[in-house]
Amino acid sequence: MRPLILVLPLAALLLAAANPDDPAMADAQCLLALGQLGSAEDEAARQAGMMGAQYYLGRLDGRAVADLEGLLRRAAAAMKAEELGPTLQRCGALMQERGQALQAIGDRMTKDGAAQ
Repeated sequence: MRPLILVLPLAALLLAAANPDDPAMADAQCLLALGQLGSAEDEAARQAGMMGAQYYLGRLDGRAVADLEGLLRRAAAAMKAEELGPTLQRCGALMQERGQALQAIGDRMTKDGAAQ
């Protein structure tokens, strides 16, 4: 029984190393989905895709993903074509939320600066 007790924690560590955490996978899917907009005919869509892909690459960098290529390959393999629209909506909503939060901070800082 003792060898099994020693092997289980090791197996858990290996599985954790092989499977990225859910937030990293979600960010990788966003990066891939927004990256696909880079080939859009509409210039605004291309620009949004490039900016969004950079945003999500920054999030992945902040997570210190050890194997970015491996994560992106797993995310690409897991994504289905019918998930592109909902993924873009989810990713865009987060970007919009963060943009609004930054705008609110800027507004408060401007107001605070004007008061000094």
